[in-house]
Amino acid sequence: FVPFLNLVRPYQMVREVAVHTPTAGGAGRQALLPWWWGLWIVSNVIGRFTARQDSDTIDGLITADTVSTVGDLVYIVAAVLALRVVRTITRGWPAPSSTTRWSPICGSASRSF
Repeated sequence: FVPFLNLVRPYQMVREVAVHTPTAGGAGRQALLPWWWGLWIVSNVIGRFTARQDSDTIDGLITADTVSTVGDLVYIVAAVLALRVVRTITRGWPAPSSTTRWSPICGSASRSF
């Protein structure tokens, strides 16, 4: 149950934040989410496959190195997409106004009038 939840729950949480971002364009924000999450999972599967490769021979080492490189490239693309997702969601939230201040006691923003 927990391994499956680790594969699903983070995606659900980010999607939920994207859907509830206050400004318009929620559907556009969600377009990158499946790509980011799918590539992240693929890169992890490739990493697991690489770890199980037979690296006792030169051919095994070459294969493991090639597969590892492909996995790293997929991971880099997933990381770039993750950055774009975070930036897109962040830009969807309004900037704090000058009347909003951070309250360390309650851990939230409060308005002063």
